[in-house]
Amino acid sequence: MVAFQPLLVFFKAIQRVEVAAVAPFTQPQISRAELRDDVARPSMEREDFLANVPQRKGNSVRVSVVLENLAAGGDSSSADRQP
Repeated sequence: MVAFQPLLVFFKAIQRVEVAAVAPFTQPQISRAELRDDVARPSMEREDFLANVPQRKGNSVRVSVVLENLAAGGDSSSADRQP
């Protein structure tokens, strides 16, 4: 019960907030007609994209290993090492 004490204090504080003059919130409904058509559009040229990556290998983007140690129960501290 002690762990929930801060939550109970917070909920009591919320109950004291005056909301009578606040209009209820409603989520706006989006009709199907308002959504854009899902059509293919031209994309950025490959070389323009690859010109902005920090590391590349041919036509690929190189990224550091992030999840290798996490799968083995380790931490992500080796994520910055270069392969």
